[in-house]
Amino acid sequence: MFPENPHGAGPIGIAFPTHVTLLYKTGTNEVLPLCPVILKNGGEWRPAKIHRATNIPVNPFHISKRDLHEYRNFYLTEFVEIGDVLGAVVPKHERPVAITAPVSGRIVHLGAFEGTPLGPRACPFLIAAMPDIDCILAPEIGTFIGYTDDQNLPIGLVGNIVKSNTAIGSVHFLGGQSADVVAPCDLVILRQYVNTGQRVDFNSRLFLYTPLC
Repeated sequence: MFPENPHGAGPIGIAFPTHVTLLYKTGTNEVLPLCPVILKNGGEWRPAKIHRATNIPVNPFHISKRDLHEYRNFYLTEFVEIGDVLGAVVPKHERPVAITAPVSGRIVHLGAFEGTPLGPRACPFLIAAMPDIDCILAPEIGTFIGYTDDQNLPIGLVGNIVKSNTAIGSVHFLGGQSADVVAPCDLVILRQYVNTGQRVDFNSRLFLYTPLC
């Protein structure tokens, strides 16, 4: 609600829609509920940065100037997982307060730039909450090896559409044995937690995905 204006009959507030429609290259549409990120306290806004190699947000106060080239800004429709750091509010004469994603979903509104002063109850992000998210887990303890497609690109690349029963990679374990990591359905890769050559534990998370209905 806006402060009351005694000099006219203007609007007293803004009512945002409760849902948003995302459009995909496949021609499908997805209607998702909107979740605002509301600040409890005001201060100067410092957005998180996305690590280019992992596509995972990192607290801006944990990044050295020397490594800044390894990071980028948020994109619209960027996927964030619940608990991911979105940025930090710096109250005057106080320590920064990290702001995290309340839900998993895609960012559909960026409401503040670097250094923007924000008040309590400000909304620096709107997230389209994605209810249908699941993980592909490691079938064995061993070393993960990712597979590539005909263009020598990783099948498990973030954003890729993977068909059901496609082998995304494999886990190699004792005795020269291996177990394929297979897509359980037609899906879109949202996040990759491991790289080729990395050791994994049984049932550890390899990929995060959303199914294609």
